[in-house]
Amino acid sequence: MVLRRGLALLLLCALASLAGAQHSDTVFPPEDPLRRVVKPIQIGMEAFSSKMEAIKALGREPLGLVLAGGSARAYAYIGMLEVLEERGIYPDFIVANSMGAIIGLLYAAGLSPAMIGELVTTVSIEKYFDLVFPFNGGLINVDAFEAIMKDLIGEVDISELPIPVIITAEDLNTRRKTEIAAGDFSRVMSSSFAMPAIFEPKAFEDALMVDGGSTTLVPIAQAVPHSSLLIVATALYNRPLSYGNPITVLNRVFDIGKTRTGMEDLLSASPFIIRNDVEGISYMEFSRPKGIILRGRESAESAMDDLVRWLPPEAVQSRISPDLEAKRKHYKETLAPKLDAYRRGALPRLDASLRLSPYWGLLRPIQPAYVGIDMLGFGGLGIRLAAGGTRAFLGGLVGLGSAQSGNWAVTAELLTNPWDSLIWGSQLRMLGDFGNDFPYLKPESLGLSSGLWWELGEENKKLEPFVSTNLEYELTSGNLGWETETGLSVAALSLGGSSGAKEGIGNASSYYSLRASAFAQGGALPFGWGPSLGLGAGLSIADSACLRSKVSGRSALNGAGMGIGRWELYRGKAPNILAAFSSTASIELAWYARALEFDAGEFLLGDSVELGPYIDFLWYTSDGYPSSKADFLPKAFTAGLSLSATLRIAGLNPLELSIFGGVSDLGDFSFGIKSGRLFPAGY
Repeated sequence: MVLRRGLALLLLCALASLAGAQHSDTVFPPEDPLRRVVKPIQIGMEAFSSKMEAIKALGREPLGLVLAGGSARAYAYIGMLEVLEERGIYPDFIVANSMGAIIGLLYAAGLSPAMIGELVTTVSIEKYFDLVFPFNGGLINVDAFEAIMKDLIGEVDISELPIPVIITAEDLNTRRKTEIAAGDFSRVMSSSFAMPAIFEPKAFEDALMVDGGSTTLVPIAQAVPHSSLLIVATALYNRPLSYGNPITVLNRVFDIGKTRTGMEDLLSASPFIIRNDVEGISYMEFSRPKGIILRGRESAESAMDDLVRWLPPEAVQSRISPDLEAKRKHYKETLAPKLDAYRRGALPRLDASLRLSPYWGLLRPIQPAYVGIDMLGFGGLGIRLAAGGTRAFLGGLVGLGSAQSGNWAVTAELLTNPWDSLIWGSQLRMLGDFGNDFPYLKPESLGLSSGLWWELGEENKKLEPFVSTNLEYELTSGNLGWETETGLSVAALSLGGSSGAKEGIGNASSYYSLRASAFAQGGALPFGWGPSLGLGAGLSIADSACLRSKVSGRSALNGAGMGIGRWELYRGKAPNILAAFSSTASIELAWYARALEFDAGEFLLGDSVELGPYIDFLWYTSDGYPSSKADFLPKAFTAGLSLSATLRIAGLNPLELSIFGGVSDLGDFSFGIKSGRLFPAGY
């Protein structure tokens, strides 16, 4: 009896406990925003589902292609798509996020893999990312990139694409995953890769979107409800890292959740997987798309036999749809001339905008190209205006080095592209020093630099007429110096090497360049006028090194004594001369130093490194041309080591940097830094 009473008491206590417990439906009622976090927002999904049901009504399962995120590694999908098409495999729908969404959307819009490859090798994505103050939730603005996509593809709703798509993103407002199957093409694309805190979030309908890859790299969960026949392509990151760098630790912590979720979904769905061999490549390596595309092709080829056996017969050797074929014909006619204009420097047309923006420059304004280590440049902020093909900036800068003069600047800059690749640029800058007495800022000089140039020609052959004018007014002395020049430059690059070799000049078997111009100068400068000529040539050696040279000179036909011209490359301490004729010649053996390339914490990447010895010669005479045997002997020379590299910071527009150090025939040591390459693009 006691036992039965005890059991009854325990049962009553348990029931009382259950009765008092609060159910999740009570704590989080249906209208609670936190409860809805787990339910995705769906945009245009009803129409998408109807398209899939129509395919199933024909008696076959839709073939879905899932493209994971991976930043630059996602270029591998281009090579993979080439192989799929060669085997007659065309997806019925695409699900993608992050960088995979860029490739997926372009393909779904009607671009062939070859067209996409041409686009990404012509339009460097980083070039159209602009650094801004994070007033809008990110450090990088992509309005220029979005404008290019709108120009190339048109104002298209993704629900109308020949291949239906689902693009995933995350809504900051509601914390809900968003499945997008309808909306403006360029806006959906920029929403898909808006990496949190790096890129500005994108407003889309009532949502504020960031990269869907921030929570899962492989968006297969959004594809599973629509088909059991799925091909998943990955471009994951998986290589040993050093965790002494806090940025590396932060990046890895951010990566853990999205990679884990993606792998969990991938393993539970059991699709066919093409694992692209790109997992050791940095997300910032946008400079070598051809090599990454090749890896994607090789990865797909190695998996193709298994894929063909796995697919049902009707999914292999299928035909391209009429809608897709019509779009490809359209883009084949319209894409090439637009890409060519961007390659030659045309600016994307932007909506009017005004932003507070940071500014930095390696070189002192209105100064010779090379600077000593005591003056490494300027940094500051200002107002940046963009409208159509015009860009303007007004700001204040502070010197970053220790030079005793020119420690601050106020700059106004204007760049406009009225037509094709015709560009007019102008800079007006005031330089000054910091004083000890009020008003503390002592203006020293005003400088104006203005130029007009127009690049013409094909990808590896270019013709560029130009005209430029430079003025400098010394406020302390009242002296005004001016120089103007007009001319023409031509260049040709003959490509060689195997597919997938190092890109850039490393793929060049030979090149040449020629520049011819007429100049005049005066004011505080000795008045002089005459011709200026330059010739460059180079030869690549087995895609590992390049032997190149550059000769340049100018002559004052009126016999005026002048200094070395701005085109002359002499990396030494040039004598303080006033010569009617001056010329320089440079010979350099550059090693394409892949071994010196580096990345730090997936934040800073240094690539396209060139390292090698150089020797520069200098000639000058008091006459307008060499007139004796002695004049043909160099008056000075310097030899040393030159290093050039491309620095990429968090996906920003790359910074080209050249550093050199050498010793002259007199034993003087020289050191210099230049923004840009001494031999840009091999020319």
